Amino acid sequence: MSLTEWLQRVICLVPIQVARAEQNMLTLFADGMKSDAAFSAHTVYDLQDSIQLGLYEAILDEWTGPVKVISSMGKQSTGKSYMLNHLTGSLFDISGDRCTDGVWMTVRKTHDCLYVVLDFEGLGSSERTAQEDSLLSLLNAALSGLTILRTPLSFDSDTSSLFDNMALGAADLPDADWFKGSLLVTPRDVRGASDDAEVERQFRAHLQREEFQCLKRMYPAAVHIQPFPPLGVEYHRQLQHVVEIVHSHKMPSTGGGRNFQHRLKDTLVKLYVNDTRSHSQSEADFRAFQVEKSWKLPQWALYDDDFPQLQKEKYK
Repeated sequence: MSLTEWLQRVICLVPIQVARAEQNMLTLFADGMKSDAAFSAHTVYDLQDSIQLGLYEAILDEWTGPVKVISSMGKQSTGKSYMLNHLTGSLFDISGDRCTDGVWMTVRKTHDCLYVVLDFEGLGSSERTAQEDSLLSLLNAALSGLTILRTPLSFDSDTSSLFDNMALGAADLPDADWFKGSLLVTPRDVRGASDDAEVERQFRAHLQREEFQCLKRMYPAAVHIQPFPPLGVEYHRQLQHVVEIVHSHKMPSTGGGRNFQHRLKDTLVKLYVNDTRSHSQSEADFRAFQVEKSWKLPQWALYDDDFPQLQKEKYK
């Protein structure tokens, strides 16, 4: 093992926080700390530049192969971080109480793929509003190739509220290029094959309801339901099925670490300023911005009519 590889492994032992939802909006982070750049930024591109991922940026910058993003969401204290740790070898904090605040990231490298692992805080907490849950859910769906959703055993009112909050903001996004991934719903503590079949039937029936159709838009590749047994030998055997999904060619990937970085920062800023443009439109606008900026036009002239009104007014 080279010194570079050793250093990269050491860096990946410590996850970094990339965002938090509070006061009904996303809070941006720089190098794992809350950022105040929004108060001094002149454009959304300044905001993107202010988002820093610490030493992870060096790892992402040098990686030119495929990047796959795995994430975990669900109700608080359902074993989300525990499952990610056992699935990917990550070291996210685990606790019987609330232990994940916002969104945390680490990476894992194999010989042919870089896996970005995102751990999201539990939804439905009394400390978060429905709007904040929705923002975290949109961020998750926009970035993840595979989202593992941990839920209680039964589809009760709390579980229904969880799905309601997840789908809350998706209808406001006019362009489908935000979303490309799959959702794997994993009800916990299911015992026996007969219970597996009943729980899967129950969840599928509920998710067919009209109010949950936005989930298919957020996760267009597939929505799977895989009940999980309590912790033990069978639990870890079930994890192997998830490993097969992760390694399958069906899981979407991003080309190169720099492309993933740009997608992450672009998505964070879009949700921060309530920008519903497609990512392809953002790319075109950014290229036009760079050209116009090189001509040294006045600040107000750098924005066209499609630019979010909030930013037009803020940065004139």
